[in-house]
Amino acid sequence: MAQSLDLQLTDVSDPSNCTQVSELVQEGDFNRAASLVAHTSGLRNCESTDFLRALAKLKAAFFEFAEAEKILLPLAEKYPNNEEIQREWNHMVNLKTDLGAFQPVAISPLKNIGEKQNIKIAWMEDSIPKIVNEQPGPTTYYPIKRQGRSYTTFQPEDLLAKPVLAVIKKKLEESGYEDIHGMVALADGSMIISVVKTQPYSNKDDAYRDELVYFNTDGKLKGKLPFMDCACNNAFPSYNSTDQTLYFSSDREGGLGGMDIWKMKLNGDDWSAPVNLGMVVNTSAHELMPTCSGDTLFFSSNVPYAGFGGFDLYAYDISQETKKNLGLPINGPYDDFGFQVIRPGEAIWLTNRNSEHVSNQIFRASWTVPENFFDKLKGHVKSTSSLSGKEVLLLNDYGDVIDRVLVDAKNNFEFKHIKGNDTYRIEISDAKLDASSSLQLFDSEDKMISEIAATSNNGFVFELLTPQDYYITEMANLDESILSLNISGKVDKGGGFKIVLLNSDGDEIATTYTSMSGQFKFASVSADDRYTFKSEVADGNSPVYILNEKGEIIQTIEPGADGGYAYVRLSANDGVITLTNEYKKRVRISQKDLFALGVVNYEFNSAEIPKSGAEILDGLAEILQANPQVRIELEGHTDSKGSDLFNLELSQKRIASAITYLRSHGISANRLSGKGYGESRPLTACPNEDDCDEFDHAINRRIAFRLIDMLESNLAN
Repeated sequence: MAQSLDLQLTDVSDPSNCTQVSELVQEGDFNRAASLVAHTSGLRNCESTDFLRALAKLKAAFFEFAEAEKILLPLAEKYPNNEEIQREWNHMVNLKTDLGAFQPVAISPLKNIGEKQNIKIAWMEDSIPKIVNEQPGPTTYYPIKRQGRSYTTFQPEDLLAKPVLAVIKKKLEESGYEDIHGMVALADGSMIISVVKTQPYSNKDDAYRDELVYFNTDGKLKGKLPFMDCACNNAFPSYNSTDQTLYFSSDREGGLGGMDIWKMKLNGDDWSAPVNLGMVVNTSAHELMPTCSGDTLFFSSNVPYAGFGGFDLYAYDISQETKKNLGLPINGPYDDFGFQVIRPGEAIWLTNRNSEHVSNQIFRASWTVPENFFDKLKGHVKSTSSLSGKEVLLLNDYGDVIDRVLVDAKNNFEFKHIKGNDTYRIEISDAKLDASSSLQLFDSEDKMISEIAATSNNGFVFELLTPQDYYITEMANLDESILSLNISGKVDKGGGFKIVLLNSDGDEIATTYTSMSGQFKFASVSADDRYTFKSEVADGNSPVYILNEKGEIIQTIEPGADGGYAYVRLSANDGVITLTNEYKKRVRISQKDLFALGVVNYEFNSAEIPKSGAEILDGLAEILQANPQVRIELEGHTDSKGSDLFNLELSQKRIASAITYLRSHGISANRLSGKGYGESRPLTACPNEDDCDEFDHAINRRIAFRLIDMLESNLAN
């Protein structure tokens, strides 16, 4: 979520600054307006209605609604019939409502893509986005590819070396075109390209227009598309092969104002005349960069008094002729363009939300395809009594029995194909549960999704959300870096309490709730030297306890004067190292930190690195390449299947194969060391193979590592 504007309004105002803020907000350039407000003194004395209304709009865009209300209320009382002020108030109310409809989507910037350049998505080819890099130097074209959990770029010559594309670029330049910023391929292999005409029109040196040109793959430029001979801009083509319809943006006559979205149908070799998509899609503002995915047309619009500010992304249902704002966290007080669905559950788009970047950056959105049913819903009853062989009844909100199963020897049971978004009751026949009994529910991947206390009559009542809801709760906290951390703790006051985690900059990075035993866990959060917990426990004087992997208390934190709990994870004696992770972010870790590389699913009795393990080791190699001052110590661990000697030798072989893999990626041998521990250091105790299920065994099969600062290590030696 956007940070506070942090206004410092002092000194005498400069009217030009007041006017500039108003104009930037009017244009939807919220980032620049916010920067001007935050870094310009003297704005406190700006008293014009236009400035105050713009400032209130800016405050609301950054979700500072109380501050926006303080500005708007006096204006509304002073000018009760001012429609602009009333419209601004209604927009703020709508924004507050929309905040409660946060979309179940996890977003993150693409690693290594456009971090210091102004970029944009040019076209799609075989589900791979091609992007344009505009800075520094001349425009170049980079295809990007998925690599493990991230994306990476090819060099421009990898693309332009293809004869057809090289010919296209040359022919366009010879014909007076530049700046290719959109391309679609038709079924016959021909292409429609969005370009800028560099030669002026009608002897007006400032008239440079966007055009759509038609190109054969044999290198022949056929010229402009039909119906494009107008004193107008035509840009951003997108082709829906299902109904052979071309969508594009244009400010031609017959529109509603600004750039509108239009469509043309291909009938054989002929194109139909352009048709405006009408008032459902288009407005008096600009609608740009349409992209098709099935029956959905995505586009951007900067219509005033709607959305979150700047250009917002919308989804238009072609068959139903309805549209909706994509909402938070995809949209916000910045510009968002070019939403491209890469595969089910994943899309990319351009945004200028990150001030560290020159202009645009590619972000990725991931979500689950809506699903209301759990393939498996597993339960475990925590009780002092054995419930083995007891019958478990699952009842709906009306008391109807939906399913019945038996409890196994470990107090576990499992239901299949259970619908979410419903309230259920579980009853266990002939069972007497003590007051401390609880029911833990797990999804099909054995992730705990809820813990419920027993009722007074030996039952459990709970509301089951959808799989998507539980998925996004986890994804919202997720840092995909290998150098992420798990933070576990507990409070004395039991379950259901909200715990918020803030990093050393004071930014909220994760939220969770305590279990019935008062424990909580933040999984895969960004590494930092200190954090703060904000807790809603009933007793504000209660401490928060930090736990290690075995559940032992390693630190007790008392609340501070502000009610927060300051968790100093690293001290000066911990050998703190500041590193660049594989996502080019700076993190602070300790030489004592042990990071898990995750579960690497080796074949039985094999040390050959599988594909999943190679992707993980690729990320580790990137970290080592970016931080030449550190070396790595690897640890190999196995499950308890097989003999002690067998597992010890197997873990050593797997560490050796990991070191060989890293050396093949340019990491020198003197920076690599490792040791296999077999089954001697399990995360889940499994003295005998049959003591654990497959999930527990999988947790114990792991590779972990520490990073050591070589300079400090050499000095110590």
